[in-house]
Amino acid sequence: VLLEKGYKPEAYRHLILTGLYRKPMNFNFEGLDSSQSFVEKLNKKYQEFKASVTDADSVDREKVDSVMTEFWGFLENDLATPRALATLSGVLKSKEFNNHEKSIILQEMDEVLGLLWSF
Repeated sequence: VLLEKGYKPEAYRHLILTGLYRKPMNFNFEGLDSSQSFVEKLNKKYQEFKASVTDADSVDREKVDSVMTEFWGFLENDLATPRALATLSGVLKSKEFNNHEKSIILQEMDEVLGLLWSF
């Protein structure tokens, strides 16, 4: 039914990830619309990051690993997916990371989150 209404599976997945697994989910279309918007923007940003990467872009693996450690820490601490998503959003807005680093971080986080479309 959601597919017929134009919603992507990744939007529903995001909606679920915004809540804590121990608490009942209060499904509503307003929340799903917000998740759909987030996922669309996330995928657009990912494409922009990948398209802008040049050979001159270096990757500071220490910075990447540091944010990934924070991300994994939230998931390992009672599966705190809302906080893991907040880490992702923080990286997207951060000026601390270049686009190459952001694309790597996003790819690594998405191995767990599954919010990127297959390109």
